[in-house]
Amino acid sequence: MSGKSSAFLFLLLLTLSTFTLSHLLLREIAHRQNPQKAAQEEGEFLVVDVIDGNTIELETGERVKYIGVDAPQISKDKVECFAREALWENRRLVLNKIVNLEKDAINKDSEGNLLRYVWIYGKMVNLELIRNGYAKIYPDYLNKKYQHTFQEAEKYAQENKLGLWRHCLSNFQP
Repeated sequence: MSGKSSAFLFLLLLTLSTFTLSHLLLREIAHRQNPQKAAQEEGEFLVVDVIDGNTIELETGERVKYIGVDAPQISKDKVECFAREALWENRRLVLNKIVNLEKDAINKDSEGNLLRYVWIYGKMVNLELIRNGYAKIYPDYLNKKYQHTFQEAEKYAQENKLGLWRHCLSNFQP
C-alpha cells in the first residue's frame, strides 16, 4: 500500500472513530443528566438514531413518529421514490442533536411510537420536511394543531416542484 493510501485509510479510521466516540459520549452525558427521563411528555431529548424520513429514536430508547408527516418508506421489498433522500434529510436535521418534543391530542400510535412535533433550533422538523418536499401531509384528524400550516407548506412544495413533487409524481400522488 502506498504512503498516500495508508495516510488516507488512517484518516478515515480516525474520523470514524472520532464520530463514534462523540456519539457515545453525547449519549452517556444525556443519560447521566437525567437517567430516568422518558419522553412521555414534552421536553428536550437527544436523537440517537434516525429510522426513516419521519421516525427517530431518542436517548431513552423510545421511537417518535412526526405528527402529520408521511415520508416515503424503505422496506425489505421496496424503496419508495425519494425515501433515501427523506431519510438523509432527516438525519442531517436531527441525528446526534438535542430536539424539543411537543405533544398534541394523541400520545402514541398503534405501534407504540410517540407522536410528536419535533423542534430544533426554533424550527419544526415536521414542517421543514413537508415544505421542502421530503414528505407529504399525513392526514391526522385528532392531532391537528398545525394542520393548516402543513397544508400551506405542502402546497408550496407542490407548486415549486420541490423534492418528491418533482421526482416522484407518478409514484407519490397527493
